[in-house]
Amino acid sequence: MLRLFQLLAILIPLGIYLSYVFAKRRQAAAMGHPLPSWWQQGPGFWAILGGLGLLIASLAVFSAFDGAPAGSRYMPPRMVDGQLVGGQMVDPSEATEGEATAPDVLHE
Repeated sequence: MLRLFQLLAILIPLGIYLSYVFAKRRQAAAMGHPLPSWWQQGPGFWAILGGLGLLIASLAVFSAFDGAPAGSRYMPPRMVDGQLVGGQMVDPSEATEGEATAPDVLHE
């Protein structure tokens, strides 16, 4: 279901933009004006370039600052006192006694 929403989030703005482009091309053809090239019809070209620039910048920032320290291990989701605690990356020295980290669970 989430993938459907992600697909719609991409296709709806694209459909709106393409309908705008086709309407402008029809309008220009009906008036006898020369048809402008696709990048001159609106801010779409610059919006695409800006979006790609932001994508590259965000990937660079996340890869540089978002990550677990070297040597850390994944602690899978678990129940603690009736509460669900989400999965997280922990230092092996921080794991409390009796808690199994992911590699330990795989080899039991």
